[in-house]
Amino acid sequence: MEALIHDLRFSLRSLRRHRGFTTIAVATIALGIGFNIAIFSVVHAVLIRPLPYREADRVVRVFTRMNTRPRFAVAPHDVVDFREQATLFDEFGARLYSSAVMTLTGGAEPIHIRAVQVTSNLFSLLGIEPVLGRGFLPEDGVRFGRQAEGDTLPPPLTGVIISHGLWQRQYGADPSVIGQTVELNKRLARIVGVMSEGFRLFPSSEAVNPSQVDLWYPFWFDFRDDTDRGRYLGVLARLKPRVT
Repeated sequence: MEALIHDLRFSLRSLRRHRGFTTIAVATIALGIGFNIAIFSVVHAVLIRPLPYREADRVVRVFTRMNTRPRFAVAPHDVVDFREQATLFDEFGARLYSSAVMTLTGGAEPIHIRAVQVTSNLFSLLGIEPVLGRGFLPEDGVRFGRQAEGDTLPPPLTGVIISHGLWQRQYGADPSVIGQTVELNKRLARIVGVMSEGFRLFPSSEAVNPSQVDLWYPFWFDFRDDTDRGRYLGVLARLKPRVT
């Protein structure tokens, strides 16, 4: 112990005499520790921590291959074709890659929120249930592609699910918020569910900043009369039971 104390005192005296070296050494150690923590956090989130879905190993991402891009967004018509023709999957769900900024009225005061549109079956496909209220039903779905040009807002009394953070900020965590009618950009909607705290739809690669997603609302597919072939959907699918 005396030898250890002697060595420590000698080291401290040396560090005081060579302050430039000490600064570089401390900075290098700090950067090394920070870099390792960052790498571990990424590896843990992407490779180690299981996805918060029912039978997550049965859920896959679906992309379109275009030219030299092996992973490209999917067109709505393709999802319709997938559902009708696929033999390896039980069902497909989708979400818009982009989000919409809306004005929400119906709480303490009007606020701007960020909303994401999803298929009405997406949460059930993943086995996700709100902590309060219910998930989406087929009748909640907006008839996507049948609204006025440029209008991405839900029609009257569309069911919407809000985030846990929005529920606390805007409604004071009041359970009676379920069933409450609100306005989204002056269009009526009904709150049907509240998601769990910290919920992220795509945990390891959220298309938009997950902290900014305050509300989800559904659409459904019927494109027999549409010509839109834009590719703007992130698609998930669940494998059939006997498919490896």
